[in-house]
Amino acid sequence: MKPTLVFSMSHDKNIGDKKMLKSLSLFCLKSFCRLFFLTALLLAPLVALQAADTPKQSPNIILFLIDDLGWKDLGCQGSTFYQTPNIDQLAKEGVRFAEAYAACAVCSPTRAAILTGKNPARLHFTHIMGGEQPSPSRKLKTAGWIQNLPLEEVTFAEALKAAGYATGHFGKWHVGGPDFGPDKQGFDVTMDATPAKNHQDKNVTQLTDAAIAFMRAHAKDPFLAHICHHTVHVPYEADEALTATYRARAPATGQNHPKMAAMIETLDQSVRRVLQTLDELGLAENTIIILTSDNGGLRSVREGKKTVTATDNSPARGGKAMLYEGGTRVPLIIKWPGVTRTGIISDVPVISMDLYPTLLDMAGLPARPSQHRDGLSLAPLLKGTGTLDRDALHWHFPHYHSNVATPMGSLRADDWKLIEFFENNRIELYNLKNDIGEKQNLAAKEPEKAASLLKQLHHWRTEVNAAMPSPKPDLRSVHETFDTPFDAKRFLTPIPNKNTEVRGGVLWTRGSSGGKYPPMVYLPVQGRDLTISFRYRHLGAGGMLWFFVDGDDGYGSEDHMLRVKLLRDGVQLQIDAHSKDANHPMRQNTGRPADPKSGAYRLNEILPLENVDLTANAWREVKLVFHGEEATITVDGKTWSKTLKRANFNAAKRKLLWMQNGGNQGTELDDIHVTPTITQH
Repeated sequence: MKPTLVFSMSHDKNIGDKKMLKSLSLFCLKSFCRLFFLTALLLAPLVALQAADTPKQSPNIILFLIDDLGWKDLGCQGSTFYQTPNIDQLAKEGVRFAEAYAACAVCSPTRAAILTGKNPARLHFTHIMGGEQPSPSRKLKTAGWIQNLPLEEVTFAEALKAAGYATGHFGKWHVGGPDFGPDKQGFDVTMDATPAKNHQDKNVTQLTDAAIAFMRAHAKDPFLAHICHHTVHVPYEADEALTATYRARAPATGQNHPKMAAMIETLDQSVRRVLQTLDELGLAENTIIILTSDNGGLRSVREGKKTVTATDNSPARGGKAMLYEGGTRVPLIIKWPGVTRTGIISDVPVISMDLYPTLLDMAGLPARPSQHRDGLSLAPLLKGTGTLDRDALHWHFPHYHSNVATPMGSLRADDWKLIEFFENNRIELYNLKNDIGEKQNLAAKEPEKAASLLKQLHHWRTEVNAAMPSPKPDLRSVHETFDTPFDAKRFLTPIPNKNTEVRGGVLWTRGSSGGKYPPMVYLPVQGRDLTISFRYRHLGAGGMLWFFVDGDDGYGSEDHMLRVKLLRDGVQLQIDAHSKDANHPMRQNTGRPADPKSGAYRLNEILPLENVDLTANAWREVKLVFHGEEATITVDGKTWSKTLKRANFNAAKRKLLWMQNGGNQGTELDDIHVTPTITQH
């Protein structure tokens, strides 16, 4: 018979029974501890072996690339007007780079540089996609640049995808058309919500929703989320109630645009939602967060008849499109959980191209030096184990941009900053340690330093084969047949471009004129009297050819512009001029404000349509002769002709332009003759 142990806590038992119970309990506890310890010793090697066989999951990566976010547009960067508590907290938990730079002062080149790790000058992607055509009155012919990021470039998304990452791009791309989109450059999931009027907030919400859905779908995989908000780019649209709160406390000067402030707060809320999702999914400790911008903050924006402050980059000088500090310095915050020291501010100069090799380093992947040739991994700065081995940072912008920028290049070496202006070879030299506002040009006081840095900048441009602007040709006459080899140097527009190319010995265009980047071809002309002739034909249904000779310098001059529309059912002429009379009966577009520099309004005189048969697939001969105050337009010799007489038709002509609506197959041009003659009348 087996013994039975009875444990009782009755108060009637004597003290001896209690002692026996206590001893027995202690014996059992000690026996259990010995057994547990022995089991742990036996299983420890197996557990260690299993842990060694189970690789640690690669870190997730979230890269916020914000549009036009200025260096001082965050609370953690010094703003007292904009409210960004979530981004500020991110900075406290990671490393904030106080001297971070965009690869260019406009968006497309920087975005290409981030994707490839290459300087825009090396890529020849040095201006915004589509570009902006300069006025022929400017001194230089802008350098050409590519319009689409070549598919041969291996982006950081492709590198991470090859290592098993799920990849998603959400938002602005702007480095290529439909055949060169993010889905062709390593991103499995893509989504955009291009902002329209009154939809900036909705756009931020949609992109954030899509990114969060992507994160949830790939919570068990390493993922890359490239979140590229269109905000805070124009148009400035935000929730009215939120805008009103900022309007009520906006200061008189400095950062004071209430809609900008509301947009930045909306952006901050997007960051909050993404970070909260990481917490919900239990991924926060294994997710790298990076936040930066594509260029410096836009300084001013046109609103109705006023030009108002968009943002203020002070104490840095300038803003977007300029190679001064305000145009290229940007926020950069990186949180690498378990690796980065928290709350650290780095004063080492870094640049957009550095993100590619840094991402590879963070993911535990080998470097690709043949790809990210101009970037360095920031891991030593993030870990606090070292610095960067780099002599200088370089910028190259051989273009014009609105009335803000002229062709220029720059270099930063240590605390020294040199800027070279290509129009007149002017040099500016600044010591940024003492003069972040770039107010004191030291080129004359430090000629040896200026010469040394200029030589270094020139050497670098040669090394990367940077494209340079060139003097405009002194045109006395032009004859262009577009035969091989075709020389596009005489044209102000890069050819080929988004809508225009030379094929079969003719200039072919397609697409619709108008919009921000119409299919337009500029040819500089000189002289008062001009004879212009060319051949053209429509290839299919629809379409028109609209060409014009312009004497306007862009600032409301008294010169008249003749526009000629060649439609299928006839010819329509139009004459543009300017007047400072706000009530002039021919004022173009009633709501259009006066030119900000001249105070003149544009006039628009539209003549009746002249019935001429211009059916498709037939070559037409067009001739335009300016002589004194007369202009004569002829189509196919005697088929149709018209002579107009207006004062100021004899003013100096500056440019000849074609704008096409190519219809369903396009329009062709050939055999262009331009003969300017300088005469006095």
